[in-house]
Amino acid sequence: MQFTQASLLTPKLLVSVRSAAEARAALEGGVDWLDVKEPVLGSLGRASNSAIKEILGVPRGRVPLSLAAGELREIREPLWEQWRLVIDGVGLVKIGLSNCAGYKSWRCELKDLAANAPQGLRLASVHYADHQQAHSPVWEEIVEVAMEIESPMVLIDTFVKDGRGLLDHVNAEQLYGYRQQLSRLGIGLALAGSLSHEDFPALVQLQPDVIAVRGAVCEKGRESAVVSGKVSSLKKILGQLTESSL
Repeated sequence: MQFTQASLLTPKLLVSVRSAAEARAALEGGVDWLDVKEPVLGSLGRASNSAIKEILGVPRGRVPLSLAAGELREIREPLWEQWRLVIDGVGLVKIGLSNCAGYKSWRCELKDLAANAPQGLRLASVHYADHQQAHSPVWEEIVEVAMEIESPMVLIDTFVKDGRGLLDHVNAEQLYGYRQQLSRLGIGLALAGSLSHEDFPALVQLQPDVIAVRGAVCEKGRESAVVSGKVSSLKKILGQLTESSL
């Protein structure tokens, strides 16, 4: 894995939050990107409209905001209609594809959502590294759809939260290949999936655009509160790891 020294950049730190208080804590810690989700509802658990509205009300300057929309096959009502009062200011929406392997309509449904998204809002493409457990599409299909719906970014995450992390399902060499492929296509890469401090040296070497966390910056596990000091510590660690790679 060889990047030129000039190309090494510190990945942006994304923190998923579930409330206005957590959003303020993450911003206090210097987060680069805020994401809204409800962790008790799974990897991409959708927060309530009231929680989203409260978080949107927190001043965040130029820090971008994304939303987790849950799993495609669990969306029952028109998504954009549900969010019409709270979507303003959101740039990216993530929709999981669990139980879509073998489901013939998933591509059409995802493309329809992308085509009808409010102006200025894009869909990230989500690949579950544990796709066999998630019964989700394989990597090649995710890349194809990312190109079709003009996703600005592919998120690689884990669906099952059982204590295993991203690197338990896919090794650094595979991730490097994914990174190179997306770079050639002009698509960004975000890495998530129960990431721990032990994972960050290898992940920084891969030069993803975004490293996404929750449990790593929470008081005690992903369902507890985000702590501003842990956010600032992790941001500092990512900067130091990038510098040491030069």
